[in-house]
Amino acid sequence: MGTSTNYKAPTSPQWRKLKGEVTRLTRRGIPSSIGIKGIIQDFVKVNYGSSHGTGSGGSKVGGTARRQAAQNVARKIGESFSSVADVGFREAFEDAGLGSLEGKSIREIVYSLVDYLGGPKSTLDETDAQTALGDLMDEILNDANSLEEVEEAIETRCHGASLGNLIQSFFGYYIYQQFCRVFYERLVANIGERRADESIDEIRDYICETVKYVVSDRNITQIDWNESQGQQVIDEILQETLEVFSV
Repeated sequence: MGTSTNYKAPTSPQWRKLKGEVTRLTRRGIPSSIGIKGIIQDFVKVNYGSSHGTGSGGSKVGGTARRQAAQNVARKIGESFSSVADVGFREAFEDAGLGSLEGKSIREIVYSLVDYLGGPKSTLDETDAQTALGDLMDEILNDANSLEEVEEAIETRCHGASLGNLIQSFFGYYIYQQFCRVFYERLVANIGERRADESIDEIRDYICETVKYVVSDRNITQIDWNESQGQQVIDEILQETLEVFSV
């Protein structure tokens, strides 16, 4: 679930109110779609703040750090998948210093990609970002049963608007992982593991489906990810993703 039993949840008035809402809603059973929508709207607002990175009930530094951890991984995704669009997955994998694809299992390929793209895990936010990346890789390669199918699954997501959509999906998984970190253990303590898992699964489904409504037709495979243009694109995609939860 991407949780940490040692994590100290925020204690500001806005966070306390949100915790109470989550507990009350889940105690009544699997949350309704309307209830989930309200909870995630409030969570996104409190956890990530405004478009300028200022949190509602949280510090500006905290909101910015949470955004930055996800943005760093998203930028690496953009850079690496753009390389795949240019030279193909096999060559891009080797160019990244990950060795040959030959002889690797699909799980080994996923581990290599998550380790390479995920960056450090020195903070909880960075750990959440890497876990979200693992979720994304599992989604991409869920139906792949051979090396050729892995290549096809990766390469079809590198062209046109597909890469932007992929980064949006990553941000959705990141939001989900951060929600789990704050609330999962709390839910288990209040309603038991089975019901907590059911509620969390419903929330995950809502987040993933909602992210699909983010409309983007930009082709971003040809931008320079190491310059300001790359950061600007990631900023825009993240903001578009956060804003879809306020509708």
